[in-house]
Amino acid sequence: MNYEKLYFKLPIFLQTILVNLQGFRLYRRRFAGDGKKILQHYMQSDITAVNIGKLKNFLLAAQRSPFWQKRFAEYNVDLNGNFDPIKEIAKLPLLTKQEVRDNWEDIAISDALDTFHVVTSGSTGTALTVVHTLTSEKHQWAVWERDRRTHGVGIDTWMGWFGGKPIVPQSQTTPPYWRTCYPLKQIMFSISHLNDQTVTDYFYKIKKARLPWLHGYPSQLCLLASLIKKHKLGKLPDLKLISIGSESLLPHQKQLLEEVLGVPVRQCYGLAEGVAAITEDRDGKLMLNQDFAYVELLPFEAGSLSERRIVGTNYNNLAFPLIRYFTGDVATVDQKQDVLSNDGRIDDYICFPDGTKIGRLSHMFKVTKNICEAQVYQPDLESLVLRIVKSSSYCQVDEDLILKEAAERFGDRLQVKLEYLESIPKTRTGKLRLVVSDVASN
Repeated sequence: MNYEKLYFKLPIFLQTILVNLQGFRLYRRRFAGDGKKILQHYMQSDITAVNIGKLKNFLLAAQRSPFWQKRFAEYNVDLNGNFDPIKEIAKLPLLTKQEVRDNWEDIAISDALDTFHVVTSGSTGTALTVVHTLTSEKHQWAVWERDRRTHGVGIDTWMGWFGGKPIVPQSQTTPPYWRTCYPLKQIMFSISHLNDQTVTDYFYKIKKARLPWLHGYPSQLCLLASLIKKHKLGKLPDLKLISIGSESLLPHQKQLLEEVLGVPVRQCYGLAEGVAAITEDRDGKLMLNQDFAYVELLPFEAGSLSERRIVGTNYNNLAFPLIRYFTGDVATVDQKQDVLSNDGRIDDYICFPDGTKIGRLSHMFKVTKNICEAQVYQPDLESLVLRIVKSSSYCQVDEDLILKEAAERFGDRLQVKLEYLESIPKTRTGKLRLVVSDVASN
């Protein structure tokens, strides 16, 4: 049965009931039982310290997985006695997403209790199913809750939610373009209904509800901000924070959000595989949550030393051990190895005819604050298309700045042209991909 289609056929009051039933279920699963105890543990722990004890126990438990039992033997991983888990992990090669797909049944621990499946969004066309335990989910949400409390919000704070899950039928043409979830204290806004004609409804709902906090995809929150600016709707006096996830926060997005909404924008990085978390402290510094998972930032075999692969090992998921798992994501670090930015997926690279690649393309749009959305499209090895959604203030100066930045990055190796759109197509889960390439990256 297609429950989504059934949900959309129901009247609004029944949709709201179902949203709240689901919200109650999720609240209990994430925070009930030992969830508060787990949260208290994280509130008191050192965020930057690797939990050696947990890491050791995790490796010992992973021996119940046929895949890891074989790989430990193959690479002489010694888990006897008082072993050093970091030293032993370093013997292992990186685990790729394709390896996980190919060896899914052997990686899973078949007798693990209280498990459920999570499917990654697969924005690059490569979705992955991961088995989680109820305990591992509680640990993940405790980390997010700690991060939110750092910025003065949390599970007891009402939030305006701008995520990717469809919440309002496409056929609906009048307000409300949102549903209220009381257990999670969320007003869940439809991202697919937000446009010039409806932005006033969104703005005054946020204002009337006195929401102190908006959370969601930066691309969608930027659309909201650009429309508020375009229609001169003013400020939201009760708003204190914007938090973003699921997409990398691009420089021009952060600038637009802070300019229009006048509040701090804080990002958090995590993934369905649960092997890493990077959060932002009050001073805007990105922190590896080493007390949640062991994260390594590893240089590429060739290329910039500041660009690092994000590789993670979870402590808590005893149903589906992922060890030295290459997330496919890239971070930029400074000389002290502190994280400066999460620059997106390894897929977010374009290729030159000679086979070399270049990433960190988000900074190309930092030269102007007058764009609402941007995307880099590479149709072939000789050309590049910069897709741009203009703000009302965009002018010839902005175009010249972007083309100059592109020329400095690509020289004459690629033919660059601009393409202006009303909106940039999103993935099926509503995400905006920075790079779309028709060029094989092998």
